[in-house]
Amino acid sequence: MVWDRKTREQVAELHCHADVFDFAEKLYWLGYYFSTAQLAVEVNNVGAAVHGALASRGYPYLYRWRYRERDVPTISKLGGWKTQRDSKAYLVALYRDTVNKEKLIIHSRMLLEEMRDFVTIPGFDYGGDQYRAQRGHDDLVMAAGIGLVASDDESYGLRRVEQLDGPANMEEAGKRALEKGQWNTDTRPMKPVSGDPGNDLITRLKGWKIKGT
Repeated sequence: MVWDRKTREQVAELHCHADVFDFAEKLYWLGYYFSTAQLAVEVNNVGAAVHGALASRGYPYLYRWRYRERDVPTISKLGGWKTQRDSKAYLVALYRDTVNKEKLIIHSRMLLEEMRDFVTIPGFDYGGDQYRAQRGHDDLVMAAGIGLVASDDESYGLRRVEQLDGPANMEEAGKRALEKGQWNTDTRPMKPVSGDPGNDLITRLKGWKIKGT
């Protein structure tokens, strides 16, 4: 799932069946296609291998895990997004808030169908609420949610850096902010990437806003 960080508009989504390293390669070129976009890989199970493959290839902008339980949330040295009980609850809360306040523009009917089927089971197995698809799949919902959390994390850091140092020195300010433990990890100069890695990487869908659906 690809989001525009500033507008929270869905830009593209990728559907494919591929081996781990083939999938990593597709994500690698997909990221470069969208101006070296941040890649937030779910590292549960085989996702760790996907993230590792991207890191070994030197992809420059991978999501880094946040310690949210601390007084001041900080960036860890761990890469990727790990879905667990507390992180999934946070993801669903942010997703729900974004949708309810109509801050999200979705262009995928498949994603909307999964969202309609995504439910909360209160107090499941006495371990707290559980969030899952009622009948079908929730892959798109989770991919969209992970992307939104990653985007929200990075946007917060960028705003803090811009307030402190101004946009003209964004790259250097980002490095200093990262050293101070602030949230943003994006220190890349944003330059357009030429060339098309292949139309098979993305599915473009004509859009409509979620309001009224």
